[in-house]
Amino acid sequence: MIRHCGTVWGFRNCSYLYVILTPNHAYIGETGNMPAARWGSHLSKAESSFLRKLQNDLEVPGSGYEYQGEIVYIGLHCECVDVEDADKQKFARLAIEDEIHRQFYLNHNAFGASKKLLSRATKRSARIKLSFDVESFAKYAISLLIEEYEKYLGRELV
Repeated sequence: MIRHCGTVWGFRNCSYLYVILTPNHAYIGETGNMPAARWGSHLSKAESSFLRKLQNDLEVPGSGYEYQGEIVYIGLHCECVDVEDADKQKFARLAIEDEIHRQFYLNHNAFGASKKLLSRATKRSARIKLSFDVESFAKYAISLLIEEYEKYLGRELV
């Protein structure tokens, strides 16, 4: 049997937010590159990668266990960040990521069953002024991420 497992589009050197989900875990991040490039690095053995953090959470010492379940990747292109001055774009992504982490903690069940958050936000700088309301954008972004995850959960299994 053959099934479509997703489509990724985007532009290099633009701003993205993303979430990586398993049935029991979540990871929220940001990147200034194509989400697929960042997602690939999350499958490495680096200590900060999603896979390493997942393994550390699930691991039984000495068992050699490796997670084999489904992993869902969802990305959002952030045009409102791309129009900021180039020197503010990273700060803008981090500010939104920080607020999405906060929103996640306020509603652990937003992505269906409660999930353990494996990522940590970088605290945003209050000194950097942005041309958009971070909290409003983050609320909208998390609603889009939840909507896409719900589409995934409701997919027709053939």
